[in-house]
Amino acid sequence: MKDSRFKIQDDGFTLIEMLLVLSILIFLAGISVPTFSKFMTTNNLEKSTAKVRGLLEEARSLTLASKYDTQYGVHFESAKAVLFQGASYSSTSATNISLTLPSSVRIGTTTLSGGGNDVVFSRQAGGVSAYGTTTLFLLANPARISSIVIYGTGLTEIK
Repeated sequence: MKDSRFKIQDDGFTLIEMLLVLSILIFLAGISVPTFSKFMTTNNLEKSTAKVRGLLEEARSLTLASKYDTQYGVHFESAKAVLFQGASYSSTSATNISLTLPSSVRIGTTTLSGGGNDVVFSRQAGGVSAYGTTTLFLLANPARISSIVIYGTGLTEIK
């Protein structure tokens, strides 16, 4: 015969057990969310830099292919880069292709040999009218930058 004084009730979780599990989950979330957020913003900077470089490479490729018998270039603004057709940038052109950056990333300084914010490719050899560097940075951490070097030959490199 079993003694009823030692009967174990196994009907579910106690309030203390649920609070303990909940506090552990909140603690783990508190640790992982900032790390994940930092990873995502850094990832946005790397992806944006690669996309801007891809836009430069596309402009050079279209110029060398003489698509529509014209040249192409890239115009830099703080929140976007624009691939344009022709020898100069026009914000109202229907042929412009805009690359809008994520809200956490901005284009910082664009230092080109001829000044300005436009890189126009030459139809003969794919060289550029102005060479130099453009930088992208994170709004949350302006010290975290990524640079694209644009050489006189029209080739680019991420640094």
